[in-house]
Amino acid sequence: MLNIQVYETFFDHTENSSQYQEAPSPSKSLSQAMFYEGSPLYKDLPQEAHMYARATCESFDGWTGASLDKISHKWWQWEAETEGPDAHVTNGYSQLVNWLAEGAKKAGAEIRLGEVVTAVELNGDPDDEG
Repeated sequence: MLNIQVYETFFDHTENSSQYQEAPSPSKSLSQAMFYEGSPLYKDLPQEAHMYARATCESFDGWTGASLDKISHKWWQWEAETEGPDAHVTNGYSQLVNWLAEGAKKAGAEIRLGEVVTAVELNGDPDDEG
């Protein structure tokens, strides 16, 4: 029960409360949205289990890429609701790298793989698109 409750609070409740209910300030952290008294994270859990629920949530720092204190509740899971061609890179980020490399080559850049970069030079006007 504890793990299900933690996951539901972390992934469902916080998204729902940020995008469909509260419209919180961007400065409100994800930890504030999860660890308040009365949070669904703690619903029906004995007091001694609160610490474990919180510790499990805090272990998701690797999932978010930052401490839950640094993640905005307002923008948490926002990308999950994004639709359209810019929602994600369909065939992986290598598509973006390849597109940039093609543009650089067309502009006269020389790309070498497996070498140490010792200098980068820009010749010409950086605003010139031709």
